[in-house]
Amino acid sequence: MWNRLPPGCSPPLHTRHIRVSAAGDLEDPLMRLYFRAKSNDPSRDIAIRRYGFAIVDARAIAAIGAWARNGLVELGAGTGYTAALLNDYEIDVVAFDLDPPPSPTNRWFAGTTPWFDVQRGDETVVDDYTDRCLMLVWPTMNETWAADAVERFHAGGGERVVFVGEGPGGHSGDDRFHAMIGTLHRCYRCAYGLLEPMCVCEVPRLYNVRARVPIPHWDGFRDSVYLLERRDPHLQAVLP
Repeated sequence: MWNRLPPGCSPPLHTRHIRVSAAGDLEDPLMRLYFRAKSNDPSRDIAIRRYGFAIVDARAIAAIGAWARNGLVELGAGTGYTAALLNDYEIDVVAFDLDPPPSPTNRWFAGTTPWFDVQRGDETVVDDYTDRCLMLVWPTMNETWAADAVERFHAGGGERVVFVGEGPGGHSGDDRFHAMIGTLHRCYRCAYGLLEPMCVCEVPRLYNVRARVPIPHWDGFRDSVYLLERRDPHLQAVLP
């Protein structure tokens, strides 16, 4: 796993909604909120409701854009804020969510006006976009849809994935998801006799981590941008 950008991933100098000067002159309202009160829990709650869970800065936007050479399909897009930032950087994005805001039944974003055209769709929509790069930003903790999407995307020939969130044991995805994308390297249930984690011994590793790009995060959280590349699933499954 690398902490540096792959070749060609240089930050944009001037991008709408993104940092526009080294002195910290920001157009991005989420970044302004973060720098003003990054250790403030109520501020994080406001940020989540209005924007989303991740703070994707200019460096990360540039890395994602360079990685997604054929455009992006985002699943679980929420308010569409990350998609809007990428679109402002002239990256072709289509965004889906199971229950797009401002739907009153959306668990996180009920009543929030979206920043981007987020269409209604579940993990099956990735079947039609395997020529693009799949993006998942903070997939729901311990739910299966992210893993299901990755599995379908790989089966359809999908080459590249962007995952924004925390690693195994964090607040993003489940163990099956992390085993598939190459961030979980052993089965904790079998290796240590733990009862709570699911067994992932037979889960194929479908993607390798090519790079990890640090991003700003709220106190107590450790999310990053992971750039993932397709691998042969027959080479290795997760080891106990």
